[in-house]
Amino acid sequence: MSEITVAELLFGAANSAPVWQARQRQQVAEFQALFAEQVLPIGPALVIFAEQKAALRRTGRPIDDFDILIGSTALAHGLALVTRNIRHFTNFSNLVLENWIDQP
Repeated sequence: MSEITVAELLFGAANSAPVWQARQRQQVAEFQALFAEQVLPIGPALVIFAEQKAALRRTGRPIDDFDILIGSTALAHGLALVTRNIRHFTNFSNLVLENWIDQP
């Protein structure tokens, strides 16, 4: 799991209704604990990020920077990206995509 994925999950908790925020932060902490030794740093992915962002912009298909960082982190670490939003990442060069929700 990318550090950016953790940030996105924490944002989701912070952006939820105030009555749910504490519970959602707890759920994120529990989920994060499952991957404590496997949270991948984004540092090794920064060059890939720049290249992918430029390529996506040139083709007129930019995506959110955090999504580019998540995909770049997977590439930098030689991993597949597990996402339900396969279509969002199809223009990413050399990225192996897996959807465990719709095609388990």
